[in-house]
Amino acid sequence: MPLMSFREFLYLETGQAYPKYKLGDTILPTQPDAELLNHFLNYRSYGTRPFYQEKDFEARYMAVIDKILNNDIPFFLPSISENNLRVMRAIIGTLANSSIPRVQVTSLCSDWGIGAEKLYQLLFVMESVDLLKIVRYPNDMKARSTGAKMLFADPCAYKVLNADQGTEREAYTIHCFSRAGYQINGKPPLQRTLVNQQVTSMIK
Repeated sequence: MPLMSFREFLYLETGQAYPKYKLGDTILPTQPDAELLNHFLNYRSYGTRPFYQEKDFEARYMAVIDKILNNDIPFFLPSISENNLRVMRAIIGTLANSSIPRVQVTSLCSDWGIGAEKLYQLLFVMESVDLLKIVRYPNDMKARSTGAKMLFADPCAYKVLNADQGTEREAYTIHCFSRAGYQINGKPPLQRTLVNQQVTSMIK
């Protein structure tokens, strides 16, 4: 199921169908009222999953991650071992605890006794099932790549995992652009950089 947008979250919270906007339009009023701003902050904490209205959101969210790791990924990559599962959890832990969202292939391979080819396969599938978002350099089409940086595809993961909130803002901005059909890379053109800065300033 695709992640819910802020507009969809607002509909569940208020029953009001807000109009759609494109990036570059005004996403929120210039001076949003306190109620709308509070909804926005709540959305960024837990609003991308419809089960947020039920109890124990964080526990249910962690159950989603467990399902992705234990059921979804092995479906696409059947040759998953217990050690591979531990490696993927280590990747999640690294991204949650680091203000610089990158992983070191050499270190991971050495620490976990895994080949580089298998590690890249795991990263590729983790991105394919929307657990991770790899931001690549321009024209980087290589399958064996960790990109310029690596983020959680769902910005709410940062709140659940008590991760770096500065990185959460970046992940949310990239989530918005990706959802709007933009191709995100590690060194965006000047015009897109300016738009990115505008969106980032709006969500701080």
